[in-house]
Amino acid sequence: MCRLLLTAAILFAFCPLAGAKEKSEQAKQLAVAQKAMKRLAFMQGRWGGVETHLPSDYMPKGGSFKAMAKTTSLYKGVHLTVSQTSYTRPVKYEAHGLWSYDAKTQEYVLTWFDSMGGLDRYRGKFSEDGKRLNLGQRRGEVGYSVTYIIHDVHHYTFEMAIQKGDQRQKLITAEYTRAGKGPRLVDFGCRCGKHKQKPLGSKAPS
Repeated sequence: MCRLLLTAAILFAFCPLAGAKEKSEQAKQLAVAQKAMKRLAFMQGRWGGVETHLPSDYMPKGGSFKAMAKTTSLYKGVHLTVSQTSYTRPVKYEAHGLWSYDAKTQEYVLTWFDSMGGLDRYRGKFSEDGKRLNLGQRRGEVGYSVTYIIHDVHHYTFEMAIQKGDQRQKLITAEYTRAGKGPRLVDFGCRCGKHKQKPLGSKAPS
């Protein structure tokens, strides 16, 4: 009985210490994530562009379509949320994404779900020069990769590809420009995507 009481007393004494240590570790990981996510802070705001879908099993004829996206900060920059609309035909494509950072693996994580019923989670890192963010995921023997090529804080290119064995096929290439910082490829005041667009006449800083 005495031994049980002694063991209980020891556990009771160390529980607060264990809890404090766990909270300290969580605080460290949160700080690391906040710092890492600052590299994606430029994505906040509204973006417009054109997606070029190359012929594939998903879209046999391919095609180019107007698209727009809105990215906002969540929980003081720990996450970013993305809402995207692509005016593909005959059905409009809509999607939502969540950016986060895994401090343990030191990887950026993009969780993506869309109107087609898809749910994907891509992981990856920046290239050494910081101009490319390369992410990927696997579904069995098939690999999918997405790449963000950052030209400046107002322009980026998105690429998506599929890998089956030794064969790699590019699926999508999209050019995005921040609203008000380049030719207006999408009318941000209208959701139909049918109105004639006019250049804004502004250029992004070099």
